[in-house]
Amino acid sequence: MKYLEANLKSLSRKQPDLAALLRTIDRSHIKTFPSADGAPTAAIEHDGKTVELHSRYNPSREARQAIKKENYDGTDYFIFLGFGLGYALDAAIEKYGGPDRHYFVVEADPGILRAALEARDFTFMFAAHDIYFAWPSSGSELAEQWRQRFNLALARKSAYVTHAPALKLDPGHYKAAVETLQGQIYQTLADRSTLMEKTQIYLDNFIQNLPTVAAAPGINIFAGKFTDTPAVIVSAGPSLDKNIHELRDKKDHALIIATDTTLKPLLAAGVEPHFVMTGDPAYVNYLHLKGAVTHEALLVMEATAHPQSPEGFEERTLACLYENSVLHSLSELPGDKGVLRAWGSVATMALDFAMFAGCDPVIFIGQDLAYTGGRLYCSNVWFEDVWFKDVKTQEEREKRLADLRTANNPQVLTDIFGRPVETTRALIAYRDWIVRIIGNHPEKRFINATEGGILGGAVELLSLRETLERDCGRNLNLVSRVGEIYAAARRETVPDLEKNLAPFLKERDSLQNAVRDGINAAAKSPNWNPSKYIERLDKIQSRISVNRRLAPLVDSFNQVGNTIFQQRMHIMSTQPPDNLPAAIQTTYADYFTSAETAVKKISDALGRLTAASG
Repeated sequence: MKYLEANLKSLSRKQPDLAALLRTIDRSHIKTFPSADGAPTAAIEHDGKTVELHSRYNPSREARQAIKKENYDGTDYFIFLGFGLGYALDAAIEKYGGPDRHYFVVEADPGILRAALEARDFTFMFAAHDIYFAWPSSGSELAEQWRQRFNLALARKSAYVTHAPALKLDPGHYKAAVETLQGQIYQTLADRSTLMEKTQIYLDNFIQNLPTVAAAPGINIFAGKFTDTPAVIVSAGPSLDKNIHELRDKKDHALIIATDTTLKPLLAAGVEPHFVMTGDPAYVNYLHLKGAVTHEALLVMEATAHPQSPEGFEERTLACLYENSVLHSLSELPGDKGVLRAWGSVATMALDFAMFAGCDPVIFIGQDLAYTGGRLYCSNVWFEDVWFKDVKTQEEREKRLADLRTANNPQVLTDIFGRPVETTRALIAYRDWIVRIIGNHPEKRFINATEGGILGGAVELLSLRETLERDCGRNLNLVSRVGEIYAAARRETVPDLEKNLAPFLKERDSLQNAVRDGINAAAKSPNWNPSKYIERLDKIQSRISVNRRLAPLVDSFNQVGNTIFQQRMHIMSTQPPDNLPAAIQTTYADYFTSAETAVKKISDALGRLTAASG
C-alpha cells in the first residue's frame, strides 16, 4: 500500500474512472513479496494453482532480457498484453523511450493493476510518458479506446509486448484483444485508403445525383415517426435462408428495412420491404438493385451512391448523407435531408435508420457477420451467377466457396451457439461497431434473430418466429403510414440550387488565393528567421481551414500531402528550426503544391455543379 495513493492520484489525471475503480477493486487473490534482489514480485492463485507473475530472483533483468529478444526498432506504439507489476513497461521505456512513443496496456485482471500500483512507484513514469491502461479491456470498448489513441498520420509501427504469465492465465481474453486491435488497425488503414481512393468517385456521384437528391424528400420526414414500432433489419448473411420466409405478410406488423444486398433475396421469398438502404458508390453495388421490381418499397439513398441506384424506384426515393461523409460540407446544396451513421457496411446504415425512426425493438436477421456453414452470403444474391456460372457439381461449388473464403484471409471465432465459425477482420470490425451502438442505447431492446453468426453483446437471442409471435403481433397499418408520410413530403418545394451554390463559389476563390500565396511564400529565398517564416506560412495555411464548406474536401483530396506534412513537421519539432531552413521550406512548398492540386479538382467539380444547377 506504500505507493498506492500517489500512483492513483497520478493516474487519475488521465484516467479518473479507472483510478476510481482500482481504489475499490479486490486483489486478495494476488500475493506480492520481495524477490531475491529486493524488488517486488508477485504470484496469483488461479484454478487452484499458483502462477508466478515474475521471476523470484530478478524481475527487472528478466523483463530486459525479454525485450532484447524482440526487435522493436522503429516502434512507436507498444501494445502490452498483460502488465504484471510493470517490469516489461520499464524495460521498453528504458530501451526505446522517447516523446513520440505510446504505451497501450491490456490487462484482463484489474486486481493485477491494483497490486502493481501498491507495490511500485509509477508517478514519474505516468507523468513523463504516454501510458494508457485499456479498461474495459475487451470488445467494442477496447476497439474504441484504441481508435481514439492511434494517430495514423504519425504512426510508424505498432508491436505487441506479451507477458507470458498473463497469456497463461487468460489466453482467450488476450487472443480476442489482439483480434480486436488488429481489426481496428485494419479498419483505420482501410478508412484512409478508401478516403484517398474514392473521394473523386464520391464527388462525381454527388454531382450526378444532385438533381435527384434535391427533388427527393429526406429521411427527416420519418424522424421519430415509428416510436415503439418493431423493425426488422435484413442483412444478407448465410442464415437468412433459414427464416426469410417468416416475413411474409408481416409488413403491417413490423417495419422491414433491407440492405441493398437483400432486396432480390427478399423479393424471391415473396417479401417486399418498406425501405431499401443503399450507399456504396460502386457500380457493382448498384447491381443488387438492377432489375428488381418493387411497387411500394422506398429507396433510402445516400447522396454519393451509384447514380443508377434510383432506377426502378421512380417517385419512391429518400435522400440522406452519411454523418462521416467527406462530402458532408456539401449538404447545404440539396437542403437538409437528414444524416445517418454508417461504418463500412450498409447494415450499420440500416441500424441507424431504425433508431432514427424511433423503432423498438430492433430485430436483426441475416446478420451473421461470419461464414456460417462455409457460405459467404444467403441465396439469390446477384453475384452467385458470377461466382458459380461455370460450376457443374456440388464438389466444384464447395471448392469455389473455399477459394473465396481463403481469398478473404478468414479467422476462426466462436459463434452464438459456441461453435467455431470463419469470419474476417472487416466483419469483426462491423460487429464491434454494432455492439458499441447497442451498448450506448440501453433504453432500447435489440434482438438477434439471425439464428447464427457472431453478433452478441446486449442482444436477446431468439428465433425469428418466436420474435414475430412475441413482439410483432399487432397490426399497425405500417404500409399505409409509410405511404402517407412519403406522399405528403413529395409536395414540398425543391431547393434553389443556383442560390445555394453561391457561398461555395466564394470559398473556391478564397482557396485558390490561399494556395497561390502559400506557394509564392514558400518559394522565397531561405535567408529569413525560421520561426517567423513558419509563423507566416502557418497563417497562410490557416486561410484554407477557415473555409468550412470546402476545407474538408481539400483535406480529403490531399490525404497524402497532409500525412507527409504532419510526419515531417513532427520530425522537425525535435530539432532546432535554425538547423533546418531547407527542410522547412520544402515541407511547406510540397504541402501547398499538393493542396493546389486538390483545389483544382474541387474547382472543376463546382463548375460541373454550376452547369447542373442551371
